[in-house]
Amino acid sequence: MNYNFKKVMNKNASKGVVVLQKYSANYVAVFGDTCLLIQSPKGDWYFFQYTLPGVVLSRVNKKYLKSLEDFNKKYETSFDTSLYVKGDFNVAFKRASELHKHYKKEYYGKAIIDLNMDYKILSKNCTTVVSDLIGLGILDDGSFIKDSPLFKRKLFSRICSAIPNTNFYCMKNMFNNSAFSFQEFVVQLNEKKELFKKKLNNPVYRLVFGKSAKDSIYWIEKLSGSQNINYRITGTG
Repeated sequence: MNYNFKKVMNKNASKGVVVLQKYSANYVAVFGDTCLLIQSPKGDWYFFQYTLPGVVLSRVNKKYLKSLEDFNKKYETSFDTSLYVKGDFNVAFKRASELHKHYKKEYYGKAIIDLNMDYKILSKNCTTVVSDLIGLGILDDGSFIKDSPLFKRKLFSRICSAIPNTNFYCMKNMFNNSAFSFQEFVVQLNEKKELFKKKLNNPVYRLVFGKSAKDSIYWIEKLSGSQNINYRITGTG
């Protein structure tokens, strides 16, 4: 099916974050690496990375945010997958800025190797910090993501695991997508919602999984802001 997007409401509809996942990384070969693309209050996109070698918060050109392939090629990275979370992340951006400024003030240029001494492999690593930042996001209904019962249940309070690859798998299930762009996000959540609705037409499925499916539909609508639709989707195919 081919989708067309028509903007019907406010210009800030696509505000959000993109979680980037690398399944293997040089310094954590089997555990992976989780990073973030996050929008500032002004709407600019920044790349955020929290590691032992340092804390990065660097502005990126939105021209290269059309696809993960474009991003990897332009910035010479090798991320394997991603997911998109829609919402107001002004608070999260402020926190990311604070982490970056703290690293620059306390550790950068203070030694031969500018290590991030606040990094803790089991409690404050790339994936736990990204999870905390996502939790500070505000959905369209005004609620913090971290206050959602599903966020607490699926990620066991704030994270599913301190292992980046495992935690990303949990986040992917929670946010119901593997999108890089807002457009991909809308399509994937819409398809997931329609799939649950179709399954509910089966009386046996409805009897056994009805409540769970309805809860999932409600959560998808909450994530996409369907109660206050920003984009109209039309499809042909």
